[in-house]
Amino acid sequence: MEVRSSFSIWVLLLILCSCTSQQIMAQPAPWKQLIGTKAPEWSLDRWVNSKPLSVQELKGKVVLVRWWLETCPYCRATAPSLNEFHEKYAEKGLVIIGMYHPKPYGRRVSREEVTRYSEAKGFKFPIAIDEEWATLKRYWFDQGGEAFTSVSFIIDREGLIRYIHPGGSYNAEGLPYNDPQWRHDYHDVKAMLELLLEK
Repeated sequence: MEVRSSFSIWVLLLILCSCTSQQIMAQPAPWKQLIGTKAPEWSLDRWVNSKPLSVQELKGKVVLVRWWLETCPYCRATAPSLNEFHEKYAEKGLVIIGMYHPKPYGRRVSREEVTRYSEAKGFKFPIAIDEEWATLKRYWFDQGGEAFTSVSFIIDREGLIRYIHPGGSYNAEGLPYNDPQWRHDYHDVKAMLELLLEK
């Protein structure tokens, strides 16, 4: 009787643990709740390839915001996609904002330095310098964002967040590692841009 009772308790504990872990796995990441919300304003006064821009004045455009830096392999792999999207969709109303965020955090960088880095990647779209990561924190880490800093947000013509890529890369060929997830994410980003640009 005692053995049967202990076995029953053990089975019950297994079921409870299984249910709890499934509930935890089923819970969406906190940052996914940002989809459909108003994009936060930023206040950045140092820019490359553009005068300072604000979220408010970009209303009416579809905006792809991507954080990057020169030493990031994910940023290097994503650069061709950003250049492609800029060339293909700028005339249709897409504005890409490259948010340069130096590492280590808070490292002082000159506008000339960031210009060199952006030219090396072929970036012709606006680049903002998020030196203290203030905008990255407001958009990402303060909202339950995960470890990557190479995140992307797509904002619609009304100024609402419609898509978030939580970091890593998106690349049509999955290069340089032939990564199928990167190819999949590239097509997701492209499809969302095309959908929002058609509206």
